[in-house]
Amino acid sequence: MIARWYNTHFLRVVDSDLTVSGLNISSNGSSSKAFSIHGSSSITLENSTLIAQIPIYTQHNLFIKNTKLSGEIAIDQEGGDSVIKNSKINGNLIHLGSGIVLINNSFFNNSHIKLGETGETNGTLYNSTFFNSTIISLFPSGNLTFVNNTISNCMQGEHGISTYGAAVMIEGNTFENCGLVEYNETYIISDSMYSYGGNNFNESTPALANTDLSQTVSISQNGTDVSGIATGLNNFSLWLMDLTSIGSPWVVVYVEQPNAISCNDFATAYGGTCYLDEQDYLQANGQYQNYTVKNVSGLSIIQGNDKMFMNYLNTTFYANSSIFIDGPVPTNISRNIFKNSTSITMKSGTANIWLNVFINYPPIVESAANASLCVNVSGNFYGESADVPSGDCGQVNLTSSSFTGSIQFKRQSSPILPVHYDIFRLAGTNWSFVGSVSSSSTGNISYSWPFSSGAYTIKIVPWINGSRINGTNFNGSFNFTAELAEAPKAKKGGGGASVNVPPYIAKNVTKEEAVPAAKEVVNITPKPPAVEKPAPAPQLPAPSAAPAPALPEKKPVAWTTPLIVAIFIVAIIVILAVLKHIKKKKPVTEG
Repeated sequence: MIARWYNTHFLRVVDSDLTVSGLNISSNGSSSKAFSIHGSSSITLENSTLIAQIPIYTQHNLFIKNTKLSGEIAIDQEGGDSVIKNSKINGNLIHLGSGIVLINNSFFNNSHIKLGETGETNGTLYNSTFFNSTIISLFPSGNLTFVNNTISNCMQGEHGISTYGAAVMIEGNTFENCGLVEYNETYIISDSMYSYGGNNFNESTPALANTDLSQTVSISQNGTDVSGIATGLNNFSLWLMDLTSIGSPWVVVYVEQPNAISCNDFATAYGGTCYLDEQDYLQANGQYQNYTVKNVSGLSIIQGNDKMFMNYLNTTFYANSSIFIDGPVPTNISRNIFKNSTSITMKSGTANIWLNVFINYPPIVESAANASLCVNVSGNFYGESADVPSGDCGQVNLTSSSFTGSIQFKRQSSPILPVHYDIFRLAGTNWSFVGSVSSSSTGNISYSWPFSSGAYTIKIVPWINGSRINGTNFNGSFNFTAELAEAPKAKKGGGGASVNVPPYIAKNVTKEEAVPAAKEVVNITPKPPAVEKPAPAPQLPAPSAAPAPALPEKKPVAWTTPLIVAIFIVAIIVILAVLKHIKKKKPVTEG
């Protein structure tokens, strides 16, 4: 059925249940209603399209499936239960009753949802998409659960979800580009004072003035706001004057260019003296950019003063958030992802906040509120540029200051698993990549440290999948002791034992220190096998560490034979010489 009507009810029912299917109706009337159901009657609507100022008004139960609703007030339900499933709703206000179930719906273009402003409200919003929309839960009591929804581009005038007094569970949702952001854009300047030409210009408060000096800002402290005159587009000259006659002795003034009057003419007009008129001293670099300070010969900052600057300052305020909490009943917030969004603001009440991903902005907890950021030893995951609030226990940390063999560190809390860990060590002044480990464990992470004993400084970068989101980096130091392998025992039978140097030691052993391999020796006369001794304590093997190989049995020394022969020959020569001498001697004649 297709119908169009003007300024009236399409259908008004009192105290009677209504079921409608396959209806396509629209109205151009400014006060039209598609269905107006009064009393205790209920309405069931499916596979339909309704376009009206108020497509549905009911005082009792409402059941909608596979339907498109569009209107200034899409649904106005004063009481009863609601079940809305697989529907698309575009309305400035959706006012639902006390029992609410929203499943697999799309709410878009300023859908502004109010849930049970009076009485007790219980409900579930599940697996739905809210685009350019806001959910406001204005109920004093009851229980509400937001699960697996996507809330993006929240209306800038409101929070994404506001809770005022009910017990709320917000779990597994994604918030993106939510929360109103306000910027306070200013230019600030230093209160520097100068020395020039042998004079100190430090007896009066510096000032910044517009072109004709009709408007001035007194620079009373470092970082004074001068954005009423400085815009990032206008240059400023530096005037150094003595205006004692008007109560401003030895004064510093920055004047917007083009100057309506010269420094000399201005000083003369007030009975003073101009000592420096430096044009383009503060040079603009464009809106939202810092100024450049000109280098002037002979001009110096008086010792103890701040360095001269005029800089752009952008201060960001977050007026609204993805989730706003202002009520006494506890709110549980877990396993949500906040992207480019102001996350959670707590004005009052209590909340448990754990296992969430805050990519940009952490929760804001005001003094009247109480939030626990650590539940069952689980905290939250923060983007590496986000600040981590005190009390959060979700970040990586070494479990000790000394380790043997492997290092252990506390896991990074995250609803997205596994968590990956890139590990670096400090080598000189640079970070050197060591390796990576991934884990879905809820316990501590162990990593085999591939270096020798010593002291190390380490950096661990946790990250999760989803275009790689880096978490809070950990930097720390520890002492490490290498776990050496047990020394080998000698083999029975007199054979030499080979020596294996552990690889993490071998690469640090010099060529001269390296242990040679034992050579195989054939025994002519085998000796009894050596008795095994206990292996020595693990230590770097010395060249003598290898057991000495068995040697052959000793033989007589071969060099003694030539000596005996030589002695025998000498003796024969001596005897022959004596005999020859006796033969030549004549006998004595008797006389």
